Amino acid sequence: MNIVCVYDGPDHFLALSAKEILESEGITVIMPTEHTGGVYPQYSLITGGNRLMVSEADAPRAREILAGFEGNARPLDEPYPLPERTCPWCGSSKYTEIVEQRRGLMGSLFLILGVLIPVRKRYFQCGTCGKEWK
Repeated sequence: MNIVCVYDGPDHFLALSAKEILESEGITVIMPTEHTGGVYPQYSLITGGNRLMVSEADAPRAREILAGFEGNARPLDEPYPLPERTCPWCGSSKYTEIVEQRRGLMGSLFLILGVLIPVRKRYFQCGTCGKEWK
């Protein structure tokens, strides 16, 4: 049984995605840099890139599945709606985000632990009714 290369991509994670696509179609795939390419990306440069190897019999079907794999993404029809933050009391969308540094607590933690840990208090203040919430 001969093994041939059906994909040689520049990015390790794209190659992993292509491998998953082929395996979901029932094709056995060998990726020499599967375990080392994510930890040491420079290793894939030494070994010749992020290649996917399949048997010669599965190669035509694998190439057909991977045709146009890179750059085949299309934008969403509608943008993903982000939830709008509103005041829980009056429902107004006019608010101010306030972030305060707690320097006394930060200094105490530095003296106790020896590590500077930023401590912040974050809350919101309504521009209409003036109430505060977290």
